[in-house]
Amino acid sequence: MNVCPVKAIQRTEQGIVEIDQDRCIGCGLCAQYCPIDMILFRPEIKKAYKCDLCQGHPLCVEACPTGALELAYKETETQKREKING
Repeated sequence: MNVCPVKAIQRTEQGIVEIDQDRCIGCGLCAQYCPIDMILFRPEIKKAYKCDLCQGHPLCVEACPTGALELAYKETETQKREKING
């Protein structure tokens, strides 16, 4: 997220990292430096992309015939503080 020169990569409140396709300039830095190799580059449209979890309702989880996939949200810093402070 930090290497994007146009700040096209943001984290939602649910912790989902999203790439704004309208802001992406196709430099490829995010794909090059992603620490977990989750951001890819589509040369035919010159844009970076990644799984967007179908906006919080991932179809892969619903379609998994063995139930091996599940969606779990990362706790935000605000949620952690609220839990600690009661």
